[in-house]
Amino acid sequence: MLVIVSDLHLTDGTTARTLDADAFRMFVERMQDMAVRASWRADDRYRPLDGIDIVLLGDVLDLVNSAQWLSGLVRPWSSDVATVEQTATIVADILQHNQDAIATLESLANRGAIRIPMATNDGKPAFDIQLQPVPVRLYYMVGDADWLLYRSGDATNAIRRTICSKLGLANSPEAPFPHDPSECPQLARTLAKHRVYARHGDVFDSLSFRGRRDESSLADAIIIEGAMRFVQAAAEKFGSELPLELILALEELTDVRPLSVMSTMLSNAIQRTCGAKRSLQYELRSLWDQQIEQILDASWFRSQRWSDSIDVDQLASQFLLNRNGPASQEEALQPSLLQFALTESEFRNRRAKYVVYGHTHRAVATPLEASYADGFVLNQIYFNSGSWRRVYDTTSLAQPGGQLVASDSINLLAFYQGDERHGRPYETWSSMLGSAASTRRQVRMDAAEASTPIGSVISVKSANLDRPHFFQSGAAASRFTH
Repeated sequence: MLVIVSDLHLTDGTTARTLDADAFRMFVERMQDMAVRASWRADDRYRPLDGIDIVLLGDVLDLVNSAQWLSGLVRPWSSDVATVEQTATIVADILQHNQDAIATLESLANRGAIRIPMATNDGKPAFDIQLQPVPVRLYYMVGDADWLLYRSGDATNAIRRTICSKLGLANSPEAPFPHDPSECPQLARTLAKHRVYARHGDVFDSLSFRGRRDESSLADAIIIEGAMRFVQAAAEKFGSELPLELILALEELTDVRPLSVMSTMLSNAIQRTCGAKRSLQYELRSLWDQQIEQILDASWFRSQRWSDSIDVDQLASQFLLNRNGPASQEEALQPSLLQFALTESEFRNRRAKYVVYGHTHRAVATPLEASYADGFVLNQIYFNSGSWRRVYDTTSLAQPGGQLVASDSINLLAFYQGDERHGRPYETWSSMLGSAASTRRQVRMDAAEASTPIGSVISVKSANLDRPHFFQSGAAASRFTH
């Protein structure tokens, strides 16, 4: 049995929120159930699994989304020597901040967290004897948020050794964590055995990849010098003037994918929460544009070879608010990675039945092709492994630019070999939990609205909000005071 998850985005607590450790315990429970079901074979007899391979398909530790990059002059695009010490600090803080979740993942590989019944002589589960642990091998692949683990060198090897130890990884710490499965022979064999080709998918996003994975990307600059610096500047300049609902939106600004939707989310949040405070709306929009323009005008930015497909005017149209307004939803959304799955050599030569990417934070299962030859059928399918984090979806009835609704998601993919799971080849599992804007639950008791023509926008009174989610006990202190 092969399991793939991606985009956990575990942070150090200085910026965006991460899922509670309960989500990881639920993952172990789900894995336990799947392991038992996978042990039922096509002949209706129970034979325990030999082992489980789990692939963490990139963006697991979020090394970019940390306010620590703003504490000095070092950035991810600085020299290797300059960034490795900062990387080590951020990794240590991520492991500490998420210690319960990390321990739960480590228990899969090192402490026999997955336990299933042995088989009786007549092919049934032996529930009357002690459950037996299933061996689990955990592999780590990098994406655009943890690409710093792809760098080579003794200092980075030391960081990888710590991660391997804490997570119980099967990776070798003496080599960069793979970005492509071919870079780890053991992982490549595991995927090939299940006829799966998997990689993070950031190579197809010009904001997140510029030709080499051991180099910083434009997304790093937008997140650090754009979004995070804007949040910092807004906290310093406006403080308690900011509505609590806007504070919540700002704290989650770096959660948004694709990044080009950032300006849409911010524009909507400012308009929704600032109400009649036109001057505050304008100042916030101008402050955002100021941060983006400082990036686009900076000599260090213009000296970088970010991407042949991106220019300054294109970025300005996507991210500036007062000049052009937020991009429309059609303009903002990145193209589906489906089209790139069709070009993978493993798909074209039919070695892979399944092509798997992450990166977009949107779980997808789309048939690519069905081939018929000599009485056999080969179904080839593209999957996206989704995310373990807050996602934002656009409403169907919305103002120009789109309105975004948040929810927390968990997704996993499982691929079965041979007669596992009664011969079924794959399984997907997704969970979505609607987000709560505050700890106080507001229920409207007013009369129903009159019917409104389809396509028009319904305005409602703003509800008073209690303290936002990042004031949870034990959470890192917010940059805002209110």
